[in-house]
Amino acid sequence: MGRKHNPTDKHNVHPVFYHVDPSDVRNSGGHFKTSFEEHESEQPADRVQQWKTAFAEVGKLKGWHIEGGKFDRPETEYIKDVVEYVIKKLTNIGFESASEELVGIEYQKNAMLKLIKQKDCRVIGLWGMGGQGKSTLAEAVYKKLSSEFESHCFLQNVREEIKKQGKGSLRNKFLSELLKSNVDIGTPSIGSTLSQERLNKMKVLVVLDDVDDSDQIDYMGVRHFGYGSKTIITSRDRQVLESGGADTIHEVKGLNENCSLQLFSNFAFKQLNPAVGFQDLSRRFVKYTQGNPLALKVLGSDLNKRSINYWESKVEKLKDCPPEKKIQRL
Repeated sequence: MGRKHNPTDKHNVHPVFYHVDPSDVRNSGGHFKTSFEEHESEQPADRVQQWKTAFAEVGKLKGWHIEGGKFDRPETEYIKDVVEYVIKKLTNIGFESASEELVGIEYQKNAMLKLIKQKDCRVIGLWGMGGQGKSTLAEAVYKKLSSEFESHCFLQNVREEIKKQGKGSLRNKFLSELLKSNVDIGTPSIGSTLSQERLNKMKVLVVLDDVDDSDQIDYMGVRHFGYGSKTIITSRDRQVLESGGADTIHEVKGLNENCSLQLFSNFAFKQLNPAVGFQDLSRRFVKYTQGNPLALKVLGSDLNKRSINYWESKVEKLKDCPPEKKIQRL
């Protein structure tokens, strides 16, 4: 607590608030207030202020709140959660997630990295329902590998961008970034242009995000990329990926219960586990989301700082909703 903190430090700190309220740590409340008042009469004012600042900083960090008592979980379960979380962090040192709020991505990221290393997998499809984390997974892999390629480009929201600016304009923008020069192709096909010749000689990494038509894949020139190139395509429609020539398709599945509960807690409580008195309700909400990351984030954000009456009312509404419509309603 006493060391000077540098904002550029790369340390991962996740405190365990054991039988103490995180808000008391942040705001010098509860028994912390009494302790600091005693220290102020015995220690230099600047030293006490330094301690307060340090406690306030730690109190803002996401961690585990173990309140204890008959309504809380057994401490052995908390210990298991903390150990599993730390092990995951240690086994992924050096990997910068595409989202600091993302959890449960490790096994899918590793599966994707294995696929990309296969020589016969030039085009990899990521398939799953909306909000399932396809784009985030693709971005995580892209950031991990982009430095290994001669050129790279992450083309976001292909479906929406084509509606906004048209296929031709989007392709020219895409190829200009990939080739690092101004490209203006006015024909439906890239054909025998200088751009095609340059693409044939380049090893590139490309992500085409949210494609809804297999023609868009060929239109962007995927088949012209040079030896060793890799293309990741995300889509909600498996048939689009199959028709578009994907060599393999990875289904992006929902998070398991533990990861879902952690992600939900990040947004609902700003900590890594549910608050005391909200455990059962939290698990019911997590069940309704079916492991969908976007639904977990949206629902958690809506419930943040809400009363338990609001939580109970919300869960009753979801209970009466047909299973196939729960995700859309969230």
